[in-house]
Amino acid sequence: MKVGFTILITLLSLNPDACFAQDPAVKSGLKLPAGRISLEGGFNLSLPAHDDLIRTHTLGLGITAMAATRINARWEIGLRAEYDYRFAKKNYPDSVLKFTNKHRGYSVMCLRPGVQYHFKQRYFAGLETGMAYVKLDNDSKTGYGFVEEFDGSTPIGFSLGLYAGKKFNYGHEIKKLAIAVYWQFFYAESHGESIVGLRSAYRFSQ
Repeated sequence: MKVGFTILITLLSLNPDACFAQDPAVKSGLKLPAGRISLEGGFNLSLPAHDDLIRTHTLGLGITAMAATRINARWEIGLRAEYDYRFAKKNYPDSVLKFTNKHRGYSVMCLRPGVQYHFKQRYFAGLETGMAYVKLDNDSKTGYGFVEEFDGSTPIGFSLGLYAGKKFNYGHEIKKLAIAVYWQFFYAESHGESIVGLRSAYRFSQ
């Protein structure tokens, strides 16, 4: 008995962590592994990709932000919020517009959940689906209603986004910058409008 007690005291003195094998903090809730939460923000630069918008509008500028959670080494899920402003052309054919007096630049606000896949060598691609709200300057009702295929009030629709890009180092920070090309689609009333663009983003945490 004394021999066994002596051996136990010796083992505990050599490995004091054995006394704390169970961490009470782990029992109290779920702890995500380090490196699975990421936040990023950046800028968009885009052009119309459908004939209706090509006739009436031109360059679009915007901001983007995304929060994502890693599922594993390759996949992550997230939520993206975007705001874009598209400038109207000064000269356009009246025949393509139903409401020429309402033809202005417009804003688009999107909220899209999505998934992103990470390839080797820093490449990635993603798919996002959600909702979009379109607002013409000085007019909150028409939305995309100035396009012939829509009715006079189409401010809300379905939004789809596809993108692919590459990560880059920023100083001593590894893979903090990302540049991606993207295609974005707005759909409502059996008709869609689309744009193509270039997105740059900085990952604040990962």
